[in-house]
Amino acid sequence: MYFSVKKVEPQTDYSLILTFENGERNRFDMNPIWIKGSFESYVTRNYFAPSVSALTP
Repeated sequence: MYFSVKKVEPQTDYSLILTFENGERNRFDMNPIWIKGSFESYVTRNYFAPSVSALTP
């Protein structure tokens, strides 16, 4: 079963804390993803937090 993400909290270490509809919270380390392809533009801290926060429903 998959749960919808209800909240995304960007962290200063380029990880995300996701809160799911069932109340579960998990931290996802995004560092390995930043060095590849289209995510490279998000690497600066000033760009990371506002961009990720905009994805939160």
